[in-house]
Amino acid sequence: MKYYLNFLWTYLFFINLTAFGQTSEERSIISQELPINIYWSQILSNENSYFIVGFQDDDAVLYNLKSNSSIIISAVGMKMFSFISNDELFFGPLGSSFETDSSKIKVLKFDFNGKSKGVKNIIGSGVIANYSTIPNTKDILYVTIELMGYMGGMMDGIIYTSKNSRPVIKFEYIQSPPPLRIALPVIAIKEKIYLAFENEYNINVYSKSGKLIESFTYPDFNHQPYSKIEVELLSPMQKTTTQAGITYPPIIQKIDISGDGKIFITRFLRPGSLQLFVDVFNGKGRYLNTLEFQLDKNEKLIDACLISKDKYACLLSLDNSTSIVRIYKFN
Repeated sequence: MKYYLNFLWTYLFFINLTAFGQTSEERSIISQELPINIYWSQILSNENSYFIVGFQDDDAVLYNLKSNSSIIISAVGMKMFSFISNDELFFGPLGSSFETDSSKIKVLKFDFNGKSKGVKNIIGSGVIANYSTIPNTKDILYVTIELMGYMGGMMDGIIYTSKNSRPVIKFEYIQSPPPLRIALPVIAIKEKIYLAFENEYNINVYSKSGKLIESFTYPDFNHQPYSKIEVELLSPMQKTTTQAGITYPPIIQKIDISGDGKIFITRFLRPGSLQLFVDVFNGKGRYLNTLEFQLDKNEKLIDACLISKDKYACLLSLDNSTSIVRIYKFN
């Protein structure tokens, strides 16, 4: 079923863009209100389009920001993780585990009109931590981590390709106990795979065959542990395992790569913060500058995504029923 939604221009104002000590520049912002009573969860973009994905019961809602229209995709399953290629939309379970080495998990495929393109069965070991499409192929990457083998902060993980469910990369990383997050940022672009971890500012770059090519970081990033005020803003479960001055928050939320090859690293918002930081690197991993986006005090960040080489979008909730998309433009 297809229905059309009005595009609402709510306001236009300015943000600051900070880079290498330059003076701040004026940048416009467009905010668009989304339909109510839908659980909006993600922003998706490819070379030509960008969408907002939400859920209503077991149905998915795909909102096209360019055409200002939406479609309903029936019986997808509540709160599935979504990702896209240039011509297909995928829904897969995040956090699901393989019962045995031969058990299968289903990833659903659709075109952008909501027509089913079939099911991709994947096989692996551990708990699914993320997905990415592989450019110019019909394959996908998926990351798994071994929660059962979690000892002393060290986590084991594997990146698979859906072609024969073949393990491509095996890795280890450190995560604070207990592992409250399972999602690891991953993206495949051209001939490279980019993977980031939980408690360190480090991006590993692999070849499609799994060889580690390089790693890069933001050399001046100063990671600080949670303050007492920040700990009080955490959920009850997080509070039980978090100590002010000792426990560190996660750093990297998402990796995006623009059409001109720049790498955008979106950091997590610290508890209570209204400043979203996105670090920009060139294609060789050299730090260029940091974009800073200011949120309003009544807004909660749901997702953020690069949607073109000079536009960045944030999905924000204002209350239990109202969400907006804000599009920032920068140089």
